[in-house]
Amino acid sequence: MPNEQLIDSSKDGDDSGQPSAILPTTSGSPEEQLQQLPDELAVEADGTLKVNTDELYLFDTLIELCRNNIKYFEDDESENGLRIHGAFVGLIDHVVTAKPLVKEVHDFAHEYDFDENTPGNGFRSFLYVVECCVKTTLKLARYVMENRGTMMFRKAMYVKEVEAYNHLLASLCTCLKHCHTLRRWTEPGHLFPDSRTVEELLGKAETINQFCFYGRCLGFQFCESMKPLLKFISIGMAGFSEGYYSEGGKISKATSLMFTSTKYMLDPELRARRIVNISQHSNVDFCKAFWFLAESELMHSLPSFVGFKVKVSRVITIPPEPIELKAEKSDVMISIPIAQSHCGAGPVKARLISAVKRKGMIGEKVNTRSTIHPPSAGLIFHCHGGGFVAQSSKSHESYLREWAVSLNVPILSIDYSLAPEFPFPRALEEVFYAYCWALKNCELLGTTAERIVFAGDSAGANLNLGCVTKCIEMGVRRPDGIFLAYCPTLISFVPSPARM
Repeated sequence: MPNEQLIDSSKDGDDSGQPSAILPTTSGSPEEQLQQLPDELAVEADGTLKVNTDELYLFDTLIELCRNNIKYFEDDESENGLRIHGAFVGLIDHVVTAKPLVKEVHDFAHEYDFDENTPGNGFRSFLYVVECCVKTTLKLARYVMENRGTMMFRKAMYVKEVEAYNHLLASLCTCLKHCHTLRRWTEPGHLFPDSRTVEELLGKAETINQFCFYGRCLGFQFCESMKPLLKFISIGMAGFSEGYYSEGGKISKATSLMFTSTKYMLDPELRARRIVNISQHSNVDFCKAFWFLAESELMHSLPSFVGFKVKVSRVITIPPEPIELKAEKSDVMISIPIAQSHCGAGPVKARLISAVKRKGMIGEKVNTRSTIHPPSAGLIFHCHGGGFVAQSSKSHESYLREWAVSLNVPILSIDYSLAPEFPFPRALEEVFYAYCWALKNCELLGTTAERIVFAGDSAGANLNLGCVTKCIEMGVRRPDGIFLAYCPTLISFVPSPARM
């Protein structure tokens, strides 16, 4: 009953249905205007806002906002008026569908937590995504309600925004249904379905509208600071793909890239269609080519000009020589295997980064005039990401420089061999060998290695975990800590809540 009184159309202030409390019309794009609105939204009977912490209450609030906008636009016979009216009608249908699904997922999500003190799993993450969608749609519906009667309201622009979030919520409803299906198809206590149901579930997932995730709604689930970066990357990927698959020389492709990037920046729907097409049909060569844009001379030079200043950033070569280490829990000496898979023994390259020059550090002259600091007690052992097929320590140097300065410890970043030229387990063998070499020769890195922390993202994080596993198996000293960013731990085409 309280939700019935959220918006009283008879109190809108005039016969047009315009609410009495209207925010000043702001300038800029719809995205910029919506960013100026608060995140936690609910509506009083007079059209003003109030805060409510009940997440499901947001669904009821959104329904009432949509009803208010439907009433306003129901007599608008223009093309945009009919479209925006239909979009708000569709939003109500999807919200009504989503609300019980969200409650059901919320009721069983705790079964997949690590423990009662660690409430986190793929189901909870998906609920958060749905909540972000509802909150963003609330902001949009509220903005339309408060500005629809002003002269500056651009109906043709906002109809596209409302339709985009209508499609987004529809896709999320389908995903919520798949979450229920995934739970039914798995044994109690298991996260992944058996092999028979995998193909069937993936077949169902093909019906999801993917375009809405890469157009106007791109990055809706992330913080505001990430959205411009995601938009920049998506525009670059769409534009680069046209040049990559077109004929012509480098000059014509560069010219095409400038034109197509502008096109995709101005047309979010076109960009979304291009990105979905790329994700479904491109091969690994395209992925490598796009990722290796970060390996260009221009990108390599940026950290030196705009990044944190460090005294040491050099590539070192670790020779494939026999290494013996003392076991972690005994006096037994362990022989460390040299990387041999696929191409025989070979050197491993790594980048040493340090904010200051330290005593014993490889490559430093004894009689240098620079200040030589004592060895650090710590070391960061880093592996870069890139899907096992791309990138290097150089393309990750910008944040590694910041770490080196902020933490005041040396960083050793491994340039392991990349697939598909060097398939698994070559990269893992090189990472493990490089770590053992660092333990044996820590003084050459300017550290006593009293504390060692592994760090890596994506593929690099996976290699870090593999390296720790080999340390445990062989009895080699384990690191004192591990920092893993978006680490894939099951490298197979298997659905799970976190992969929806």
